[in-house]
Amino acid sequence: MKQAVAAMFALSLRRRVGGARFLGALAVALLPALNLILDVAFGDDDARHFEIYLKYLVPTALYFVTPFVTMMTMLPVLGELYDKGSIGYLYTRPSPRWVVLLGLYLGGVAAMLLLFFATAFIPAAIGAAASSAVPASLWLKTASGLFGTLTFAAFAYGAVCLFLGVWSRRAILWASAILIFWGVAIGSFPGSLRATSLHHYLFGLARSWCGVSGDTFTGMFPPVTNPPTPLNCMAVLLAASIGFFLLAARVAERRDVI
Repeated sequence: MKQAVAAMFALSLRRRVGGARFLGALAVALLPALNLILDVAFGDDDARHFEIYLKYLVPTALYFVTPFVTMMTMLPVLGELYDKGSIGYLYTRPSPRWVVLLGLYLGGVAAMLLLFFATAFIPAAIGAAASSAVPASLWLKTASGLFGTLTFAAFAYGAVCLFLGVWSRRAILWASAILIFWGVAIGSFPGSLRATSLHHYLFGLARSWCGVSGDTFTGMFPPVTNPPTPLNCMAVLLAASIGFFLLAARVAERRDVI
């Protein structure tokens, strides 16, 4: 069983990090850093580089990078196999279908983590090198907090996309609705509905782990009078990761692929 998971993991990761699609996802992952890079190149206030990272790059990574990188990386994990007919071969192997799905899922998540690492640490390294006003340790701590937040996003939304890929042949439409509309939009609006959005808990982690000191400082963060605790955020995101993977495995067992 471990060998089957490892083989599917290697297949999924290899297909995700090779070719033009990965470069496109990398461009999306690094796009929020453009504001910081331009400020480093043309600005004259070293202290502002860190402020831009917190005010704009951190929330934009959640609003923009998270949904689009997730869809670009995770949806083809199963879509390509269904389109080419390869999924029938994989599903008829001696290993249970959930083992195949687990390997494909982990490989996709690993590819996302490479992209999210670039989102968090490449601009932080540029800012730390260009700024003497903020210690490198603070840059590292903030970038680590952002990467930790995006890691939970990779597992949770990756599982959502895996489920949608198994459940529907129109996974891109459902993923856009869940990740962008229900995730970003509903998760940012005031009201009780935002507690049903995974983005609400990602914002909670980013507030705590990136050192964001209040909603007025960030501007782009949705105002919350009583944000969820980091423990609550992690519990919800882990539960979503496990729950959607189990749903994907359940649907895969019932779906006819022959």
